[in-house]
Amino acid sequence: MATQLTIVQPQNLETFMLIWLDSLVNKSEDNIDTKILLRKTINRLVAFEDMDKCIEYIKDQDEERIVLIVSGRLGQQAVPALHHLAHLIAIYVYCGDKKRHEIWTKEYIKIKGVIDDLKELIIQIQIDQTKRNEYKIDEPIPISYYTKTKKQNLTMNNDDFISSQLLLDCLSRMKPQSNEREQLIRLCKDEYLANEIGLNMIRDFEEKYSPDRAIWWLTRESFVCRVLNKAFQVTNIDLLYYFNFFIRDVRKQLELNKSSSRIRTYRAQIMSSKELRLLKLSIGEIISIDIFLFTIPSRERAIQILQESNVCHDLKRVLIEIDADPSHLNMKPFGDVTSLNYFTDVEVTLFMVGTIFHPVDISEENDITVIQMETCCEEDPSVKTILDAINAQDYEGKPNLLSLGYIL
Repeated sequence: MATQLTIVQPQNLETFMLIWLDSLVNKSEDNIDTKILLRKTINRLVAFEDMDKCIEYIKDQDEERIVLIVSGRLGQQAVPALHHLAHLIAIYVYCGDKKRHEIWTKEYIKIKGVIDDLKELIIQIQIDQTKRNEYKIDEPIPISYYTKTKKQNLTMNNDDFISSQLLLDCLSRMKPQSNEREQLIRLCKDEYLANEIGLNMIRDFEEKYSPDRAIWWLTRESFVCRVLNKAFQVTNIDLLYYFNFFIRDVRKQLELNKSSSRIRTYRAQIMSSKELRLLKLSIGEIISIDIFLFTIPSRERAIQILQESNVCHDLKRVLIEIDADPSHLNMKPFGDVTSLNYFTDVEVTLFMVGTIFHPVDISEENDITVIQMETCCEEDPSVKTILDAINAQDYEGKPNLLSLGYIL
């Protein structure tokens, strides 16, 4: 019998959230119509008329990536109070006096535009968000750390590494449920209820999805990648359970298209100083990247993507350089998925979620931090003991949703 589950829906199923602060945001008819259009670009939109409530709310949303629209008048007070927050990634000042507000906004690098026309505002946010979704440079990469040695000031928790590997192992062993896809579609329809473009994409997925198109859907600009990434980022067990059929299909496609020779590939990423510090401490240790990791073969292109991004305060430009060797035994699959990609002209190498790496070196190259990593063989003595223990788990018979909850 298919497992039934009642979901407590998370606040936001996607990584990005759009917040609009304006005393007239809920009163002006133009603004109300504009909110409908903006939701086609960033599904979750929260509007505030009160500045203090807005500031407090944004400060609390540290698991989101916030894009802020603010009026010129309120922006003069709100921007200085919020600009330092790492999870606030872009600000758009919408005002009636462009020349006046262009003066004070010059000192704030996160302000992407001072705009006095609603159509221009919508277009600019659409263009910028399309780039963010394509490169995923601003999206957090969930990483679990495992250390074999005792290091001063090391704040890594080996339990997180073990839990993440257990979670993925349990998902991979779970018997497919007939209603996984149905429940996922139902949940996403509820989330995108006010977003007609999003609903059309969900209907398209509902009618046309097939296992041999999993990577095509993963790389398409749609709810699939956005919702799945967020589920991995916050370890949303309910969503991962419903996505299990899809995760399984991606793995099968990767196995069929896995690399046959050693490669070097790159990922452009924006990271906080805290994230970078943990990676520096992990040199010689082991990490697990707990998301489907997209990389590109061109170092020059990855650097260009980083150079086109603005960083300030606590954020750093990071180039992840990966040497991947498919001859390692029992490692999770990776491969060139360009032929399976939605954008067939974009070269992409995809690593299976939960792939284990050895960080081997960190260096500085102009204003970019370069992290060199190697794929780790799961027969490596450093991890074999852990993975053997995981493989020995019987989850009290058959792994199920309760097993997932027990792991975490």
